[in-house]
Amino acid sequence: MKTIRVGALVSVVAIVLMGCPPPPPPPTDGGADANNVNPNPIDACSGGCGDNQICDVDGDLDAGIAPRTCVSGCGIQGCDAGVCRRVSGTTNYQCVIPANTCANSACNPGQTACVANECSCLVSARGTQDTCQSEGQWCRGKACGSPKRFEECVIGGPPCPTGEVCRNVFGSPPNEIALCLKDCSGNPNSCDVGENCAGGSLNACLPSGLFRGGECSQHIPLDAGVDDAGVRIPTDGGFVTLPDGGLQQRTVPVGNTCLVRGANGAVTDNPGAGRGNCTYAGFRVWRFGFFPFDTCVPPGTAQLGQRCVRDLTVGNDATRCGTGLECAYTGGQNDAGFDEGICLKTCNANPSKPGFTSQPSCGSDEACVNLYRYTDPDDNSVLGVCMKTCNVFSAMTSSCANLGSNPTSCVPASADGQLSLSLTGDGLCVPQQRTVGNVGDRCGQTDPFRGAACRNGQVCSSNTVTDPATCIQVCDTSCIGVDGGAPPARCATQPNATCPSGKSCRRASSTSGATVGYCL
Repeated sequence: MKTIRVGALVSVVAIVLMGCPPPPPPPTDGGADANNVNPNPIDACSGGCGDNQICDVDGDLDAGIAPRTCVSGCGIQGCDAGVCRRVSGTTNYQCVIPANTCANSACNPGQTACVANECSCLVSARGTQDTCQSEGQWCRGKACGSPKRFEECVIGGPPCPTGEVCRNVFGSPPNEIALCLKDCSGNPNSCDVGENCAGGSLNACLPSGLFRGGECSQHIPLDAGVDDAGVRIPTDGGFVTLPDGGLQQRTVPVGNTCLVRGANGAVTDNPGAGRGNCTYAGFRVWRFGFFPFDTCVPPGTAQLGQRCVRDLTVGNDATRCGTGLECAYTGGQNDAGFDEGICLKTCNANPSKPGFTSQPSCGSDEACVNLYRYTDPDDNSVLGVCMKTCNVFSAMTSSCANLGSNPTSCVPASADGQLSLSLTGDGLCVPQQRTVGNVGDRCGQTDPFRGAACRNGQVCSSNTVTDPATCIQVCDTSCIGVDGGAPPARCATQPNATCPSGKSCRRASSTSGATVGYCL
């Protein structure tokens, strides 16, 4: 944490945008110049690599590749022709020639692959290499779609949502970056909750974290000392008044509660604590991917385990999470195009270090899930959410209880988000999507952090790059008899130990010690 000083007139001086938001750094993770050493302070694998990339943890400095660099899954040189795509597991990639037709049907621009004999666009986890970029659009499932709020757009190109405008925010021609933003030129007070109207040439709404004095912050409690019995006197937790009449408050990182401010920058919370949630706002740009920054969002009234919607329109308090909660997007999108999910408790997903435990923390039977697969370049705080832990091979925890009224599935996924499949069956009780599949059913969401698409002990995955994703049962490769020998005795009663008749347990990862397999 760090301490900042706020002028005595902060309550009466309107927020002023700090010139312009800082521009994103140049492409690094699989961008046009991925062989360069990644510039600080952006961590190379922050936010997760593209679905055609792997995170090279060790790097190769002789080849100019820094540690934790996203590189092509098809090798350092990538593909001479075609696009690198994951074929199966977490390490098997191949070069695929883009398709112009699928099943004798012509594909639209941006649809460069055949998936289950249907034309499909391709999108990476970071936004770079989205095949719809050439059309000024973003890949939505199989087809290209117009940009949404805070996504890069082309002025004069595909339209932004109704009530929004495409405005240049970063840089200057020919390298400017335009984003879809809510238009506030006719009414500066029309911005959504947690946003403010930036005047000048923008006349559009931006998250309050981008404005001067808009950092996530808390009061520093006043120290009233101790009474005659040595008991510390309770304090009001208010601002510290400095000799010059200014005020002192402390910035806090994501995952913490924070002071809610009004449109003019004045703190509206009562002394003692902040009601807001310090979370990420982020822009998506084609040449960089997800560009996150901290911002304080006023709380709603939705409680732990209740449904939420990432719709910050004024008046939607009932579907916005309350203090200390984050909306984990596990429910797809509503009819208005907003992400839906479940309110989960926030935590600090940054790895703990010797002598330092990351705070806020989760319970002893929970894990702090790196929901956005982000790495803090300052090694301080990463916004996470608490999920119950489980193990698909455990008789005690292979089945997960409901979270409120919402069913959850035990998915063998790692909380840090670095592995798409855990190695030993350890997993998370992930809230299910609205519709979940059984073994063999098609499923539309392969990322478990976006909601479990299948039932307990199953993963949503595809066998090859051209096959549709289906629900696949997991199995324990250590329960396969070696050289005709009998499997361990525990396999007779262990959940998900073996596969049903007609299926074989096949290794899902070549990593030493990995025991999770697929029933194929």
